[in-house]
Amino acid sequence: MEAEAEKLVAKHGTGTDRKLGRRFIATAKLDQSVRAPEYVSGQATANLVKKQEHTDAQLTGELKRIVARHGWPTIRLAGLEASGDAALILTHSPDRSFQRRMLPRLQQLAQDGEIVGSSIGAIVDKLLIADGKPQRFGTQFKWPNGNAEMLPVEDEAGLEERRAKNLLPPMVEYKRMLAELYKVNVR
Repeated sequence: MEAEAEKLVAKHGTGTDRKLGRRFIATAKLDQSVRAPEYVSGQATANLVKKQEHTDAQLTGELKRIVARHGWPTIRLAGLEASGDAALILTHSPDRSFQRRMLPRLQQLAQDGEIVGSSIGAIVDKLLIADGKPQRFGTQFKWPNGNAEMLPVEDEAGLEERRAKNLLPPMVEYKRMLAELYKVNVR
């Protein structure tokens, strides 16, 4: 996966708009600052939930303005890290219609190697789950009793192949990362 990312950077460079790149990196830090282990344990306070919802809405508005002005932040435009950070903001957006509008463009950009395919896996999965369908890439979990359980996945036999094609880590590695991050058992 790292080798593929390095190839994309070699092809597209580190971003022609460094200011935009720095802006997304800072925005992603803000996005992550309101995400806490309390959510997975069911211990999130009303204030914490409200702060996260406010931040997600604020960052979605900023992302919409940037996309309207510059287009999607590709590796060539904003750099590899910032391009992924833009997808993180979209993943956490409460605006499902915005996610749906952006998804075809992001899928084309990933297919063309303008963004990393792993950037859109969680967006695809969130939209499928919102529609009552099984997820495609195994990025979404429920958190009963302090444990993590993967939500249903379409074509489970092909999951690892889809993940690899989109530069997502193997499930065993992803589950290990979740367990370490949230201090939970992952099934």
